[in-house]
Amino acid sequence: MARKNNVNKQENSKKAKFKDKLAMYDMLIANLIAGKAIIQPTQRLNNSQLAIGYSNIASETHITKYYLINGFPDFLQERLFDNIRNKCIRPGVKINFYTYATPYKINWESPEMRNRLNIWRRYTNENTGAIDVFDYRSQNDSAKRANRIYLSTKYLNEAELEHKRSLMLVHFLIEITARRDDESILNMIESIKTLKDISTQSDLRVDELSVNMIDWGKFLDPFSMQETRELDRRVVKRVLTDDLLANFNSYRQGRVGNTGAPLGIDVLSMSPVMRQFKEDPDAAENWLISAETGGGKSLWVKTLLTWLFALGFVVVIMDYEGDEYDNLANYIRAGNPDDVKIVSMGKGDTVYFDPCEIPDLTGDPKVDNELKENAINFILAIFRVIIHGLDGVFTQQEEKVLSLAISRMYDSAGVTDDKNTWYRSKQLRLSMVYDEIKMIVESKELVDETDDNQKHKAAIHMMDAASVYFEEGASKAGTFRNPVSANELYKARFIVFSFGMKGATGSIADPVILALKQLSVAYVNIQISNYCKYVRHCFNVKVWEEFQRWGTAKGSAETIINTITGGRKRGDVNFIITNDLKTMLDENNPFTTTLRQNIQNYVIGKIADKATRKSFCKTFELQECEAALDRIAKASTKVNKSANRYNKAFCIVLDNGKKAIAKAMLPDSLLNSQLFRTGVDVENGDKK
Repeated sequence: MARKNNVNKQENSKKAKFKDKLAMYDMLIANLIAGKAIIQPTQRLNNSQLAIGYSNIASETHITKYYLINGFPDFLQERLFDNIRNKCIRPGVKINFYTYATPYKINWESPEMRNRLNIWRRYTNENTGAIDVFDYRSQNDSAKRANRIYLSTKYLNEAELEHKRSLMLVHFLIEITARRDDESILNMIESIKTLKDISTQSDLRVDELSVNMIDWGKFLDPFSMQETRELDRRVVKRVLTDDLLANFNSYRQGRVGNTGAPLGIDVLSMSPVMRQFKEDPDAAENWLISAETGGGKSLWVKTLLTWLFALGFVVVIMDYEGDEYDNLANYIRAGNPDDVKIVSMGKGDTVYFDPCEIPDLTGDPKVDNELKENAINFILAIFRVIIHGLDGVFTQQEEKVLSLAISRMYDSAGVTDDKNTWYRSKQLRLSMVYDEIKMIVESKELVDETDDNQKHKAAIHMMDAASVYFEEGASKAGTFRNPVSANELYKARFIVFSFGMKGATGSIADPVILALKQLSVAYVNIQISNYCKYVRHCFNVKVWEEFQRWGTAKGSAETIINTITGGRKRGDVNFIITNDLKTMLDENNPFTTTLRQNIQNYVIGKIADKATRKSFCKTFELQECEAALDRIAKASTKVNKSANRYNKAFCIVLDNGKKAIAKAMLPDSLLNSQLFRTGVDVENGDKK
């Protein structure tokens, strides 16, 4: 009886195995017929079930496919995984990379290794030298193989002996997961196609895991102790040094850089995240820094500015509200009063920078040749706002009259196109241009009945419109009352233009006066940049605080765009700071579109609106940052310590593709001092 039961069990086992084989062949045939399509399980799954097929693993909501990287080219691009991810990721699809590495030591003295080295030596000696063109193809392949052996052996020896590198035995797994809805499955198909195209173009060999997914899962699971010789043979492993292994990814905890200024402390490794600012003096370096009120922007920026100041950068701040940087300025002034200059540009202040003064020569012909032309262009821009408001333009006749008035102003001082005469412009003022227009009107020199007195009428209109700014006792006569020379700022290393708009609404602030002050600051900013680059031989940082308020004030768009786009050749680092990331992503706004195209680095903190976070990641192709931004958005000081590490943290994405999650961390004595107590702590309702 027992023997009969054993026979039945064996027969049932054979039938089960035969049934599994039939199912396997059915699936293989189905995959062959389906081609690029994704085969989903037919049974309905609940949240506790998995369906393990012969080419994928499915749950109730997701389906996953796996690929092994089994072949590499001789030379591999940096940040391979990020480049693949950026090109393959699509809505509803995620791609992850798993690196399996075990410590490895080459025993160079072992008989096996010595024998191998002798074989390689003979092979390289036999296949180096000139190639016979009549046997080019076969000899070329052998020569490449010999060169590869030589360079690899040399590199591994130098890595161990000279650079003290660690060695790893490594293999790589790619996981592509999609939601189980129609759109996501179609996107998954496209992602897989893109992965295969990239592999072909990059000379990578990527093999899909199939047939025995259970065995593959057991073999590749990091917690599995099961070893399968058959599968082990099918997994290609490479001996890599730790620095080469790190280059596969751009996101390395605390290893964004090794020198320069710290961007904060990595929230996981607690290592400093370093950045070498202006490493390439001629490269653009513009930063978008965004977080909601209470998200830690001020703390992060001020901490970074203290480092940049210490590294020799000149710091120029456009403080829209007016008192954000007073404490930091006072701290620096206590060390050296000449280092700090605060220029009040707020309501009721009459300070301005007059563009009629041609700046001092820098010694660089390209810059110096444009100094007078730039001065004239700013004079034209200011009078355009004075005469026509924020959105108006000159008529042809008005432009001719103004050009004549500007020319006469310079002629009266002996300023010609000869650069040696430009120093004579030092006492020239905008009011003198107005006086020239007034003289033209009163002398009636442009009266000409043949053209219906068009120029004369244009001059009268310009005089009438400008008179409220330049006639004594007129309503806006104080606007250009106290000219300040850029020379007064050249010695300073920490300069604040304070617009005093804290609490001001659009109905309170005069938008024309504000635009004129912004133009004035834009003009002197260019002079400061030129002086830093060509005379002081240093770089400068420009901080545009409360950008959302600059962007909504008409007339300021050109000011910021010109600064951002022209900053590269002047050696500027621009920080655009805003708590309104949504506006920055508005595709219908040509101003923000242009600005986005000129930003290279992103520092994004707490953004409560999930749609805005998703939109940011999609706009800048940073979908891999979405999870980090979600953690930052949900972090709170009132929850557990693990979540707290993301409170006031920022996702930092640099122009070289490297990323980090970091935050400014200071001792409590500094953090609670007046130096850093700015902004509002939204959670606790107090100043922070």
